[in-house]
Amino acid sequence: MSNNKRKSNNKFYSKTLCTIKVNELDYEVIEESDGEHVGIGTEDDPDAATLGLCDNLNDRIYVYHNMKRSNKRRTLAHELAHAYVYAAFCRKEEYTEEEMCNFIESYVFDIVDIVNEVYPIR
Repeated sequence: MSNNKRKSNNKFYSKTLCTIKVNELDYEVIEESDGEHVGIGTEDDPDAATLGLCDNLNDRIYVYHNMKRSNKRRTLAHELAHAYVYAAFCRKEEYTEEEMCNFIESYVFDIVDIVNEVYPIR
């Protein structure tokens, strides 16, 4: 049996950065160090990395704390895209190219604005 539990880290960090609205869903954006949701290495695969996670069941987005700000920005944008796709198409299994282009047009600036608010460019 595989054991994907993250390696333990004595200095666990977790902080809720903000709450954002994605359509009608309120997502918490949480930054955390190696823990249950994000981090580097598992007991089975020490080189595995989960830099971000969008938990649609609990309306939370996790971003790995121990990386450069530019990587946090990219990771948050990626996880926000998951949240927006879920909110817009949660019951669809396939999307046409036109649906995806309309989706991007509708939400890309919202995603960029949220990333700039949470991790401003310095």
